[in-house]
Amino acid sequence: MEANKYLSKLIIPTLFILFLSIQKLGFTQEFKTLKVYEDSMLHYSKKLIKARGDDQKKELNKRLQIYVEKAARHKNSIDYQFDTLNFISVLTSKDENFRIYTWTIQMQDGHYQYFGITQSYVKKSKSYRYSKLNDQTPKLRRPESKTLYPKKWLGAYYYKIIQTKSGGKTYYTLLGWKGYDKILSKKVIEIATLRSNGDVIFGYPLFNIKDYAYFKNKRARRLVFSYSARVKMFLDYDVQSIHIEKKKKNNKSHKKQRGFSAQNKDVVEAKRIKTITKPMIVLDRLEPLNIEMEGVYEFYYPETNVVDALLFENNRWNYYPDVDARNKVSEEINAKPKKPLNYDL
Repeated sequence: MEANKYLSKLIIPTLFILFLSIQKLGFTQEFKTLKVYEDSMLHYSKKLIKARGDDQKKELNKRLQIYVEKAARHKNSIDYQFDTLNFISVLTSKDENFRIYTWTIQMQDGHYQYFGITQSYVKKSKSYRYSKLNDQTPKLRRPESKTLYPKKWLGAYYYKIIQTKSGGKTYYTLLGWKGYDKILSKKVIEIATLRSNGDVIFGYPLFNIKDYAYFKNKRARRLVFSYSARVKMFLDYDVQSIHIEKKKKNNKSHKKQRGFSAQNKDVVEAKRIKTITKPMIVLDRLEPLNIEMEGVYEFYYPETNVVDALLFENNRWNYYPDVDARNKVSEEINAKPKKPLNYDL
């Protein structure tokens, strides 16, 4: 009996270590496959950057897309970082339920075309499904008000993902650059949600922007900023300290004085500064060059030293105008943290 107990104590840990070794070996082999895909994606990305003609770009992009799809279909790719990629943005949510790959190519006429693939978690099967994104920008009128899907997507090159919860539902807020043509650039704040079957939905009215003059649609499902392609618009998510001036009315009562028409109350306005230090979306204020150019967005420029913010509180992205953002980060934050491409990020 003592010998059997001794053997059990020896064999069980040994089997466990052997199981871990086999599992690790399996992951290593799978990661080697993903590394091959990554190298191929990097190879065609470099060729695309150097390509000039539209036909050549389209052909190279087809080859690139094949390897992005292979990576997205791989069962363990959600754990792979794709650290060497720059031309392709790969963003993964904190809960690892959602990943999105996006990239863009500029055609000879100056317009941009956007491409992408999503990975989303399916609870029932405990696996991931992938969806190919189909940029439908030219066909989308008033995109701010649309609920969209992978087959009908407002293309963008996303560079930041923010995970929040509202009413038990998880939202993935995406910040994206959307070069449009030679005279107009755009940036996008997109809201993505997942259904239990893994379907990805773009667009949700999660914004409290009733005081945001730039936007006419106060129930927007996404925010699209349009401005001159000659300038850069700052849009990022970071921990900031904002200082908001509040006015508080103090009512002071006075006794009536005989022989005079005395006041009953003297209203005194006292200024109070409220400081909030939290992660928030910080962005430039866009204004037309002059009043005659209102609505002609190729003549919209960032206001000098005027910064607005969107703070997630009370289950909404709440707009704070003209904040005092003391910790405004540099423009490089808008690019990927590796070798930045020549995009207006």
